[in-house]
Amino acid sequence: MTCAKLERLLERDGWHKGRASKHGVVYRKTVVVDGRAETRVTVIPTKKHKRNKPIPRGTLREILGPKQTGLGVDGLRRLIDLHG
Repeated sequence: MTCAKLERLLERDGWHKGRASKHGVVYRKTVVVDGRAETRVTVIPTKKHKRNKPIPRGTLREILGPKQTGLGVDGLRRLIDLHG
């Protein structure tokens, strides 16, 4: 999974692109968890020399984890099935 592809999938899933930081681009989405609204935030590494290279497994695992997007592997597969 490259940074560019992950960005496209998140945008199609309703994530909003925010400011660029030193380490990448910030994405935000408000989700409902246990009946209350919660804003999720993640940073996708987007340095030009890394955009089309695969994201390291550990980094991708953290992005998909509960502290950032909360998608998990199954959520990523769902997005790939829906949006390619």
